[in-house]
Amino acid sequence: MDVCERVAATIRQHRLLRSGQKVVAAVSGGADSLCLLDCLYRLGYPLVLAHLNHKLRAGSEADAEFALHLAQRYGLPAVVASEDVRALARGRSIEDAARLARYRFLARVAREHRIRVIATGHTSDDQAETVLLHLIRGAGPTGLRGIQPATEMKDWAGIPEGSRLTLVRPLLDISRDETHAYCAERALAPRTDPTNRDPAFLRNRIRLELLPELASYNPGIRRALTRTAQVMREQADLMEGLVGSAWPEVVRPAGPVALGISLEPFNRLPRAVQAELVRRALASLRPEARDFGLEDVERILNALTPGAGRRRASIGNGLEVERFGLEAILHAEGAAATFPQYPQMASPRPRHVRPPTTVRLAHGWRFVAQETRLTVRIRRQLMGNTDPHVAAFDPEALAGPLTLRPPEPGDRLRPLGLKGSVKVAELLVDRHIPRPARALWPILVAGAAPVWAAGLRMDREARLTASSRRVIILRLTPPGRG
Repeated sequence: MDVCERVAATIRQHRLLRSGQKVVAAVSGGADSLCLLDCLYRLGYPLVLAHLNHKLRAGSEADAEFALHLAQRYGLPAVVASEDVRALARGRSIEDAARLARYRFLARVAREHRIRVIATGHTSDDQAETVLLHLIRGAGPTGLRGIQPATEMKDWAGIPEGSRLTLVRPLLDISRDETHAYCAERALAPRTDPTNRDPAFLRNRIRLELLPELASYNPGIRRALTRTAQVMREQADLMEGLVGSAWPEVVRPAGPVALGISLEPFNRLPRAVQAELVRRALASLRPEARDFGLEDVERILNALTPGAGRRRASIGNGLEVERFGLEAILHAEGAAATFPQYPQMASPRPRHVRPPTTVRLAHGWRFVAQETRLTVRIRRQLMGNTDPHVAAFDPEALAGPLTLRPPEPGDRLRPLGLKGSVKVAELLVDRHIPRPARALWPILVAGAAPVWAAGLRMDREARLTASSRRVIILRLTPPGRG
């Protein structure tokens, strides 16, 4: 098969494109992108040519002019734009800044033309370089699978503009030598980008120095690396299924840039699944970051191990992990984690409770108080109650008006059914409630004395007795319940 037939076979095998589907073709002007453009054109796909001038070198304007002439030659619509990548860098590498600018541009072109698919000219050589790059940085199956034939742009590029857009790589089974030969056969004159030989860029050093050195040990090193990518892709697909099954039980949203990891189910998982789950969590919090490696994952796994000494660990890329009782929070540095699974005051301000009343708590929780005559039926229902979110008191036995407030130093309860008293603070700690949730836990006091650590323990002094005639019924209602 010639190159175009092999590209068509790759498209069919991986279901990259439907027949006649409109595509944004990313064209830099090099041999790979010219081969991509020409093959897709010959295969009958409607195309929009997209070229971004990164302004990284002298002569880049000529590449932009070349792209426009190409579009005219093929009779295609074209979008050519420029971006000052050096000005965008600001704390990130030039490579990362250029990549980010390029994918944002391609996403914009796709949206402007109502196209859902963007094709790039990644070849099997790019695949080999990517696998080796990830190996150097440290990676598992997900990293060593390298470039996939198709990916969701938002996942790959880490930009919100990429939502519902797909990146496809129809040349992934074609080598760089083959794209150059193809261009020569078709009388296509690719542009040469001198920055591709600049040793300041790590990928260039891998291409120009490391791979040739490895080829002296194994002349088929590129084929070996691409085969590794294929095997790792299959392994990664299996792992993604396992992680997808575990995710709902283990991980929850915990704030704008935070995820909660439930430690009990997490620590029951095999180590490999734990590691992949952590990688997915990191990617979801920092989709734009490309340099999370094995050391970052190991740092988190060590922090989540039962009995780990350190409660908090910095991850890099502005993230840290912190343990709170039976849960760990992976979050942006300085970001406040939320714990909506626990009842908490909406603010530290005390709220007076005069039944009937409803106090709205944080995260959709509600505190409801009702007072009624204590009938035989109600007494029987309350005697059989096992719901910790329900409490009942004799209003005549309360020491003063009711107030709902957060815990205060020195608060004590005399738990119903137990002897003696207990500090409210110790009660909250013993239940493994995270410190931020403990600070705003709703405590009901009568006068100045706590009578109910809501949802946990009620005080025995105001309990219902045989002589009680009225009852105050208190309920904690979780979010979403009537």
